[in-house]
Amino acid sequence: MLHKVQPGITLDEGIRAVSKAAGTYDTTGIYVGNILGQILWGISAGTFGGGATLDAKVQESDDDVTYTDVAGLSMTQMLAAGYTELGARVQQIAKKYVRLRITVAVAAVVVGVSQVYVPSNVQ
Repeated sequence: MLHKVQPGITLDEGIRAVSKAAGTYDTTGIYVGNILGQILWGISAGTFGGGATLDAKVQESDDDVTYTDVAGLSMTQMLAAGYTELGARVQQIAKKYVRLRITVAVAAVVVGVSQVYVPSNVQ
């Protein structure tokens, strides 16, 4: 669920922090249109099953339905518990919507993602 924490700022519990089986999981798409700003994803990983890996990449869309990867906007693969951030300036996004896709492979991982969008016109 998207929350407006201040006019223009969007905060979202993008992916609830629970154990995720191997597979792909997406945050809610955020409309960025032509508004300059920054987006930050906080990725918090807990317990990793044997041999599990966690990857994340930024995706964009014109219609909030069909998404494609944004070149150069991905994180280093996680192999153990920890926290990392992945950010993007809207200038790096060519389309109207943006989201984060995580991929859990081999075994389950306890993981959660928060996302924040701050347009450049917010003070």
